[in-house]
Amino acid sequence: MRTSAARDRLPRGAVLDPGAGCVLPFTQLSMWVPARQLVSRLRQPRSRAEERGDVARRLRAEARASAAPPEERRLAARLRACREAMAGILADVRSCASCATGCVYPHGAFAGGACCGTETHRVFSDEEVAALAAGGTRPRHLTVPAGEHAGCAFRGPSGCSLRAADRPNACIRYVCYELSRELYAAGRLEEVENLAETIQRAFEDLSALREARRERQWLADIHPALAEPAPDGKR
Repeated sequence: MRTSAARDRLPRGAVLDPGAGCVLPFTQLSMWVPARQLVSRLRQPRSRAEERGDVARRLRAEARASAAPPEERRLAARLRACREAMAGILADVRSCASCATGCVYPHGAFAGGACCGTETHRVFSDEEVAALAAGGTRPRHLTVPAGEHAGCAFRGPSGCSLRAADRPNACIRYVCYELSRELYAAGRLEEVENLAETIQRAFEDLSALREARRERQWLADIHPALAEPAPDGKR
């Protein structure tokens, strides 16, 4: 009823954003989604907003840095596909919905997602952020949940607010004891473990390539000749 009343009072050329509860000029209709996200962030606990902002800042910095070489982009794209595949395999598991019951705070703040009670910076390491950025994740993809901030900034009462493609590799491949028992009973544990191993290897390869590139860039800043490999492969 409140929405209908507000709509009746709309000035000409304006639209009502039902999610944000505000009136936007028609000329700003293209900014509708960003406006909703802004209002949502303003309603967030300060701690969550700050942690999301830190991840967004580092993602932005990685995106502004020199473009990742094709091999890094290929690995990042593979990791993105693997994260989505893992999420598909685990879509119907039941363990994650109740594993936090009885756990200490912040892990036990919600019924599920005990592992998500960790600190945001622990799962969004610089290497993880770099891998996400190379795979196409941008600050606009960092959606946050409503409610209490208990653990990771993207943890909510119903789970992670991020798409699987935009989550850290460490989160996607983690299998706790309760989940492993459920997967074993369903005959899917080996499939999940193999995919988790694939994710880990690809992530390590990508991190190694990035570190080598950063070292070459650092040496080039000192002296361009230092960044060139020696004929025998040694510096």
